[in-house]
Amino acid sequence: MKLSSLSMLPTINAQIQRFFPLKERLVLWQAVRPGDYHYRITPHALICALMTAMVLRLSGVREITQRCSRSLGTRNFSSLCPALRRACSLAYVRALVTRLEGRHRPGRDALVAIDGMAVTLPSTTRHRCPRINRMAVGGGVIWACAVDAARGLCPVRVLKVMAGAWNDCVPMQEVALTPHGPVYLMDRGFFSLGLFAGWLRGGVRFIVRVRRDAVHQVERTLSQPRRYGQQAGSNWMRWCGLATSMPGSIRRCG
Repeated sequence: MKLSSLSMLPTINAQIQRFFPLKERLVLWQAVRPGDYHYRITPHALICALMTAMVLRLSGVREITQRCSRSLGTRNFSSLCPALRRACSLAYVRALVTRLEGRHRPGRDALVAIDGMAVTLPSTTRHRCPRINRMAVGGGVIWACAVDAARGLCPVRVLKVMAGAWNDCVPMQEVALTPHGPVYLMDRGFFSLGLFAGWLRGGVRFIVRVRRDAVHQVERTLSQPRRYGQQAGSNWMRWCGLATSMPGSIRRCG
């Protein structure tokens, strides 16, 4: 598994260079670096090391420093955690994310999937994270992914970052979706009549899978549930109730 994952690293490095050329990275680093202080572990080296750790499934800072000692500039694993907590490292990452999100521009009628993903650590691990449950700590993100994004555009955008346990409906109240733009596709974790009302008032176009026990009227059943990939054209789940703002549909919720 690690051998096959290792082959992805050149592709990842090429994508980083494509979206963030070295000249632009140096300008960003000069803008957020405090004074002329020289850091051995730069924020970009941290990003590359963490992406390598994700691909190779490295389990801790010791393994990361052993595997990425050349790019990090150190073999001392105790230097990695302070570098991650530096304010300039966070500012550098935020600047990169802001620039990358500018390339996320799905057009009208594009299909954009929205979902939540947990980022967790075992509760027994040293951390400064809020508790999610009895076994894990951490948080999560809600992200949007443009299906069949145009060449040169970034398909993924982080919409919200959460600390601790969360419900998808609550942080989505603070997310501004584009009115009269793409069609947003969400699972039943985002089923909320309050969210629907706000999106409809704002002209947001969306499709949300409803819960079986929700108060609604089924207007049309598109298909019976099938396994993913079982038959061409049946990769999407069954969408009952069509909690949607698509033109021409009749909506009755409540």
